[in-house]
Amino acid sequence: MSSSAQDERISYQAFYPKTFLFSLFVAVYSHRRRSLQLSGAFAANLIGYLTLANPNPIFGGALLSFFTLGTIATKYKQKIKASLVDESDQEVTPHDSSKTKLAVGPNAHPGRDWKQVLCNAWFGTLCALSYSFFDPESSLSNELPGSNQFGTTHTGSLRKALVSAALAYWAGCAGDTFASELGILSRSKPRLITNLKEVPPGTNGAVSLLGLVFSALGGLLVGGVSSFIGEPHQPREYMIFCCGIFGLLCSMIDSVLGAILQQTIYSKNEKRVVAKSKVQMGGTREIVVICGYDLLTNNQVNLISSTATGLLAGLLSYYSIIP
Repeated sequence: MSSSAQDERISYQAFYPKTFLFSLFVAVYSHRRRSLQLSGAFAANLIGYLTLANPNPIFGGALLSFFTLGTIATKYKQKIKASLVDESDQEVTPHDSSKTKLAVGPNAHPGRDWKQVLCNAWFGTLCALSYSFFDPESSLSNELPGSNQFGTTHTGSLRKALVSAALAYWAGCAGDTFASELGILSRSKPRLITNLKEVPPGTNGAVSLLGLVFSALGGLLVGGVSSFIGEPHQPREYMIFCCGIFGLLCSMIDSVLGAILQQTIYSKNEKRVVAKSKVQMGGTREIVVICGYDLLTNNQVNLISSTATGLLAGLLSYYSIIP
């Protein structure tokens, strides 16, 4: 093979064409299965490709395990969850005298849109891209000028920190998703994390023992799957344990933010939480505010809590506070 032909092949492989096709397949399949809306499928295709096109498959393993586990948790017992939280787009007014029909079955959850995809993936994808940039064996680092001039000692510590940050980030996303989607099914009434008062299931900032267990489990599962797919840069058992801790931590941060900065609205008539921040109080649905200020949306709370978890893990790893 001539030198020019070999250079063209290396340049072609640097763009991971098979990875792009795989990411496209997952996005299309998820859209057809109603796990993603059309905008979410486009975002997932881009995010998936940028994350999986990496010399260390641990990033792709973390993303795919979170997405798969989160999808399963979201679809589990949708009918029961729809009776506890109204996530419909129907406008809520005090003059609505008819009880809103529960959305169940295939249409109970329309799927994630592009905002939800980005809020649950952007930081991990950024870590994956940075890892490729600083990895001397990466085709991306060979294609981009200046990527190998940072120093081997620094890049080694930085790559380890990027792996830890991404794993903690997606472990946190999984922990928060498990706590929200499965913890809501707890038979005991949840309590608001700020004052420990009993509140209805689905209240932002509410925690239960079952929800906390599930949040740790979500992190453990992401850590377990990822550790067997890529290079964790640390002992496998320790990494799985840390992912469980970060899954729980992210869920707790999310609960504190949700209880204070995210408004929860409840219909006394329907006996369920109304997932709508801008509504008129009172009316035949007896709409009341349970807790929180209307300052952040659910997506914003998720973004802040998961990003904070990832940053914390990355800093602890970079300064060798954790292996």
